[in-house]
Amino acid sequence: ENRAGADPEVEGSNPGGVAALRILGDATVCALARLVGGDAAVAFRRRSGAARAATLRAALRVVEHASAAAVRIRTFGGTDASELDDWSASVVGAVTTSAVTVLAVLGQEFCLLREHARWRASGAGGDVLHDDDDAPPPPPPLTTELEAALARAAANASTTGGVAEDRAGPSTADSDFLLERMEECHVLLLHALNALRRHVSSASGGGGGGGGG
Repeated sequence: ENRAGADPEVEGSNPGGVAALRILGDATVCALARLVGGDAAVAFRRRSGAARAATLRAALRVVEHASAAAVRIRTFGGTDASELDDWSASVVGAVTTSAVTVLAVLGQEFCLLREHARWRASGAGGDVLHDDDDAPPPPPPLTTELEAALARAAANASTTGGVAEDRAGPSTADSDFLLERMEECHVLLLHALNALRRHVSSASGGGGGGGGG
């Protein structure tokens, strides 16, 4: 019986448990990839606010659980130990890639939004005239998803704000959107980096003292 010790899913002498673990691990990889939206993180790019925060938390939690499972798997022997170890490492790699892809999107968007906010604040592309030599170069284009979100923000501002909003023009809504979305990216990035730092530090600290059974 497998009572006292190891999780039955990872016990090398339990082929049924190993098979179930593989099915669960592979399904988790696929589910996280779908949640994020594949290599380009298409689904994540289309979300905003709480939905983005929930996706990021889920990705980080899956990385933590997959890493912990890989550590437990390494403590068990059995004829398939090496193959199972390789498989668990591939699961950790796949879910970590999904999480890092989300971070890359947040970093990319933060930089783009900051450049566009600075460009607009300088008056470029607006009513402020610059000498040709002084005019700042335009920033790189926003992603398709950011452009769509920016257009929605401008449309909402022009239809809900009445005369005062009309006089301010869509550029005010544009600036508000750029700053709010930039702040959102910044907060999520800080949260993710702190969480990953804690995870790496606990994993490396626990790696040397993995005694218990």
